[in-house]
Amino acid sequence: MVWHQADFERLQQNIIAHILMKRRLKQRETIFFAVTDDDDMMLSVLNSSGEVYLERAGTEVKEKLADSLGAFLQQLSVTHAEPSAVL
Repeated sequence: MVWHQADFERLQQNIIAHILMKRRLKQRETIFFAVTDDDDMMLSVLNSSGEVYLERAGTEVKEKLADSLGAFLQQLSVTHAEPSAVL
């Protein structure tokens, strides 16, 4: 089930473009699943192993965060923060 079809299609296009970029740069293929506050950084799964990395756009993955997506999710902790005011 998709929340919004246009967003889903845009996500598919972005993932395909990301994989094609990795191939063009002769880098190992990753699939991103989250972005960070820094627009150039994303959380990605290395397609060949399932390991989770912090990845800078356009560069080879270097900073391994977990051996698997499941292991990554298990190490997360819930925190409560007050909503910030919109400027």
